[in-house]
Parts: sequence; structure tokens; C-alpha cells
Amino acid sequence: YVDSEEFDKMMEIVGKLNIIKTLILLYDNQNDFCVSTKSEYYAGLRRYLIMEKKDSFCKDLSECFPHIHFSHDIERTINTLNKKFEEIREEIVEHLTQIDGYQSRFEQLLSENKSFQEIAQHFSMDTGIECSPQAGRKKVQALKEKYFNSKNGQEEAVTCELHTKFKRFNIDIDKQDRIYFFPGKREILEGKVIVKHIGGHL
Repeated sequence: YVDSEEFDKMMEIVGKLNIIKTLILLYDNQNDFCVSTKSEYYAGLRRYLIMEKKDSFCKDLSECFPHIHFSHDIERTINTLNKKFEEIREEIVEHLTQIDGYQSRFEQLLSENKSFQEIAQHFSMDTGIECSPQAGRKKVQALKEKYFNSKNGQEEAVTCELHTKFKRFNIDIDKQDRIYFFPGKREILEGKVIVKHIGGHL
């Protein structure tokens, strides 16, 4: 809660690129940075995210996408983008928003023993974002990461081979930037989707 004077100061900076993000709770207007629900809160954070420089962007990803775990070297992978980061940044956020929102559906499809190919098809149909598993099987090894499985108490290798493809700027398939991810498993990181790579075609 803030008094009217502090509220007026906050309204002057809401939605602008600042070191401190400002979101107004339960304020009844059409400002995208005024929120009353959890989904509006995350939408507000993402509006700031699409204005951030690369280093801040990478640091803030986890805060903006609660159903995604980002690999520790995600900043390095972003440096492999074929397009300039500023040109593709908004589309990255669009893809991550869809992946984050699809987490429970991923869990459902996995419980039905759907293959990665089937999961990719469902995701593409539901979101309009092209998605597929890795075609070249020789490269799959590079898409593996180990995480603790809380059910059996062991480390388990997961394969982050599903990937979305950026279309807005990348027409040449060899230069088509992508997001590589694992759709999640309940016993690993509480079912979060694991994003390993945001960058160039692997």
C-alpha cells in the first residue's frame, strides 16, 4: 500500500525502462503495468523484459517465467543468435510465454506417454509456433543435461531436444534461431520446463 503522493510518483515511471520495475496492483485502468491477477503480473514483467539489454534480460528470465528453469549457461547460448538480440528479443519473449503457459499441458501429454514428436505437434497446433524434436540424432547428446530426480534420489539425464523456431526474421533454415527445451518431468525441478539453449540452430 502506498499513499497518494507515492502513487502519483510511481504512475509517472510505470512502464518505462528503469532499473526498478514498477507494477501497480489493483488500479482500475487500461495500463498494461497495472495488475490484479497473477497472469497480469507476469505479463507486466514481460513488458519490461522486451525492453531490457541482453545482460539484464538473461538475469531476469527466471523471474518472468515461473514454470521454466533456464540452464546456467543461457547467456552464452543467446550470444549464438544469428539475428541481433534487439531485433529478435520480443519474439523470444513470445515463445517463452507460450512454453511457460503450456507447462501443465506438457505434463498431461507426458502422462499419456506421448512421444516428443506428438508433443511438438500438439504445441504447434495450440500455439501457432513451429516446434519439433531434433532431427539429427548425432547432435542429441549435446542437448542432454543432468538433474536430480526427487523420486529416486538419483541424477537423471534429460534431453532438451524439442525446439521452437523463429520465423519472423529467419527464413534460411540453417540460420533459423531456436529455443531448445525439455517439456518437464514431475520429479525433476517440480515439473518445470527446462530451457537449455536460446540461439542459433544446433
